[in-house]
Amino acid sequence: MSNPTQTPDAELFDPNRSWVVSAGAGTGKTHRLVRRYLRALDDAYAREPEHAAQRVLAVTFTKAAASEMRQRIVEALSGREAPKADDEVLIAARAWPEAKREHLLEQIAEAPIATIHGFCQLFLGEFPERTGVAPGVRPIEPEEDALLRSAFLGAYVDAAIARGDADALALLREHPIDTVRTMVDGAIEAEELPDELATEAGVERARAQFALRKPKEKTGETLDDVVRLDREHQGRIARIVRFGLAARHAYGQHLEDLGLLRFDDLERRTREALAACNRDEGDPMRAWLRGRFAHVLVDEFQDTNASQKEIVDALVKLSSADSPATTFFVGDPKQSVYRFRGADVSVFAKAFREAPAHQRGELAKTHRPEPELAKAFNEALPWLFGGRVAVDAPSEEVLWTADIDAARTEPSALHD
Repeated sequence: MSNPTQTPDAELFDPNRSWVVSAGAGTGKTHRLVRRYLRALDDAYAREPEHAAQRVLAVTFTKAAASEMRQRIVEALSGREAPKADDEVLIAARAWPEAKREHLLEQIAEAPIATIHGFCQLFLGEFPERTGVAPGVRPIEPEEDALLRSAFLGAYVDAAIARGDADALALLREHPIDTVRTMVDGAIEAEELPDELATEAGVERARAQFALRKPKEKTGETLDDVVRLDREHQGRIARIVRFGLAARHAYGQHLEDLGLLRFDDLERRTREALAACNRDEGDPMRAWLRGRFAHVLVDEFQDTNASQKEIVDALVKLSSADSPATTFFVGDPKQSVYRFRGADVSVFAKAFREAPAHQRGELAKTHRPEPELAKAFNEALPWLFGGRVAVDAPSEEVLWTADIDAARTEPSALHD
């Protein structure tokens, strides 16, 4: 079996070239991400020394990952990390004039290295009068959200009953109060809750639309099940959606009063603001973004969703007004384990598939497992690695790779 192709580091680190990179576990993804960042930083410094670090946007999946990346960049610039003989990027960085390295170290503390929601917070907070997001508003963590939502639900449903809300009273005649609260919680949590379902006519239109779809497997109740309901249930569905939408809006306002925004609200408002920038050439947000990011790096790209990819694409487009911004997306579809938080591995697969051949990279050499163990798994799970695996490397190294187009959305296909 022939070795899978390993994209040369010299090509991956070229700051003038965009990439979508598949990097399996243990292949040195973070090491290369930091080296790519250093090359991008050097390129930005040559253009604009005073604001070089502000011209390189690095998006990570967690705050911990952002903190680690920032620390590793500081170690590289400060000389605390000793370069290996073949580490050309770090060797070159160590040779930069001391004044340059010190200047960049000062800038790194405020460099945009953050989660996608951290960036959304920064962007929206720059223009509070346009976005309606006050400075100091922060993203709410999922655990905190669950606690606040639980307290809010009880109070909201009780208040609706007390004021004689028609939908609340009708739902209580049909369901126990705990069921009504569960329905409202589902409405708040739903990724999408179409306004048109808040009327019986809208539910009827949805019935007609879903009836045209081909049957498909279902895991639990979905909107497709609307087609199986008698028309007498249309009023109930409309009441649930109507009451749920009102609760969703009220909860969002409740969080804003506390200086908080949910992740999906941050994404939605950022998308809306970026869309407004794109429509209006005189928009001050557009001027702020014009040429702002010369380089955009996204780590753990397999855990991105379509909404976040839309934000990144808009940023790249608006930043490229004067000269094209380069992108570096890296991840491993086999490690996409955050589907329950909205991650969509198909976003990675689509980006990889649609990228020009010369912009599709692969890191296939892993140093993590013992060769014999890796070989056994490779032979036992050829469907996971697409039949493109080799184990004929030096004793401490193993070569393997994954076929991106074969990546599936079933959980069993996403773990290595």
